[in-house]
Amino acid sequence: MSEWVIHFVHDRQSKDDLYALREICKLEEPDVEYRIPTYYDKRKRPHDLTDEHSDDEWWIGEDAPAFDVLQKIIHDGYIRSGWSLRDFTPTIFGPYSAVCFTEMPLYALIEYAKYRGRVSGYVGNYGIAFLKSELFDAGARQVIYGLSTDYKEATDQTDAYYGYGQRCLSEKCGIGIEEQYRYVSTNLGKGKRIDWTHEREWRWPFRGGDEGVAGMPFLLSEGWGYQFSQLVIFVSTDEEQQQLLDQLKNMYDSKGRNCGIEYNMSLIPAIRVLSLETLSNANIDKDYVRIEDVPSLQVNVRTRLAVSESALSLVSEAVKDAAIVHDRAIDDFLNKNPEYSTPQFNWGSAGVYTKGNTEVTQALFDLNIASTYADGKYMFHIGRRIFDDMDLENIGAQAAANYLGDRLGQRFYVYEIPD
Repeated sequence: MSEWVIHFVHDRQSKDDLYALREICKLEEPDVEYRIPTYYDKRKRPHDLTDEHSDDEWWIGEDAPAFDVLQKIIHDGYIRSGWSLRDFTPTIFGPYSAVCFTEMPLYALIEYAKYRGRVSGYVGNYGIAFLKSELFDAGARQVIYGLSTDYKEATDQTDAYYGYGQRCLSEKCGIGIEEQYRYVSTNLGKGKRIDWTHEREWRWPFRGGDEGVAGMPFLLSEGWGYQFSQLVIFVSTDEEQQQLLDQLKNMYDSKGRNCGIEYNMSLIPAIRVLSLETLSNANIDKDYVRIEDVPSLQVNVRTRLAVSESALSLVSEAVKDAAIVHDRAIDDFLNKNPEYSTPQFNWGSAGVYTKGNTEVTQALFDLNIASTYADGKYMFHIGRRIFDDMDLENIGAQAAANYLGDRLGQRFYVYEIPD
């Protein structure tokens, strides 16, 4: 077996995703508030720790494909815990929502993903792998397959475990309320066969936390939870591998999310990304391959690109010249439009940004010209400020973006921040 335990990432399915359902309901009934409990406390009170403002920093649709879901998880720095709905029925028992993992080695996982992903859509060729020992220290445990006693749920107030969650086993079953998240229905004997033992599942329970992190923090700073030392992320294609490496580099530059949540800066350089496309083309025995068998195929995050002195000089001079272009474009507009007056309530600002893991981008960052907020954009204001007329700022910013694109051979765009 492998020393790694993997969290599968699959396409988002609104029919079994409470958070996707909430987004749909908000569109249909915007005045109604839908709360989804993240956990239940000792007094049986539900708590929803989702912060919609921070959750929307990296927005995905209710039917987002698996790679988009993976990118959001990486950006957010935590894996959202849930109740594993099937036909709107929770399959996680007890007071704690949970994050699920599999102990299957890579070769078995790939074959299983082909089968179950085709049948149910709940497994895909995307995932995040954790060292088993570290996941255990973080609080995850192997599931309990089946009961030694008769199955019975806590369905009325005479049962001590009634009301501790959306669905609880009866106290007569013998599994304490703190461990019920581990239970998986199993029947290997007579009657209807229920067998998920091949998944070798682990679960991490959400026992309480802070607003804005409604799940297992794995890429966040020390104050948010257990600090993992390494991760392996696997994706389907080489193109997706490069996209994810660029995203992680951007996160390293930002040091944290826009909402103020900081990343684990020592972990990001230790993350490796594995492309299953590269793996399929490698000259190895794919029938028995494990994550630990192919370290040479796993690419580490490059947290900094080398920048030549000539590139630094070019970028510095180009930005200075672009500021002149910015101001001149505004003056030219005003000279050609003498009747122009600032619209009412047009406060705000506009600036330029670029994207991509390039020498130009690195130079902008090294020169402290551009900054980023883990959204892939390297942003900066340029030229004089006109706080009461965002339209004029936009004119100047567009001229500066065009100039920088021509001068530096990289696309620049305009952003607006209304005040």
